[in-house]
Amino acid sequence: MQTYSSLRFSPESGVIFSEELGGEFRAFILTDKPKEAGDLLVSMGLEESFSRDHKGQGTSNRRFGFSNGMLEILYVRDSEESNNGPAKNLRFSERIQTENGKRSINPI
Repeated sequence: MQTYSSLRFSPESGVIFSEELGGEFRAFILTDKPKEAGDLLVSMGLEESFSRDHKGQGTSNRRFGFSNGMLEILYVRDSEESNNGPAKNLRFSERIQTENGKRSINPI
């Protein structure tokens, strides 16, 4: 069974979209401040596992593992690739834009 739930996260850091599949929890934070978001999680005692670039999406991540899943901080690494690559319909660059100085909240 697949369930989806939206969780609210601090607008300063981005948005969490959570997905629970087969007992494994995955949460994604889309942000334009990956260093600050990741460093905050580290300061709270979470251990960072690994990072990688997503070719074709123009994004990169920072991952934090748990016994039952993971939390991924996702950010735009290359806006040209994000806007024009094979994954351009995901609109990552557009989703992290601010409106009137405030972060617009959109699920991933």
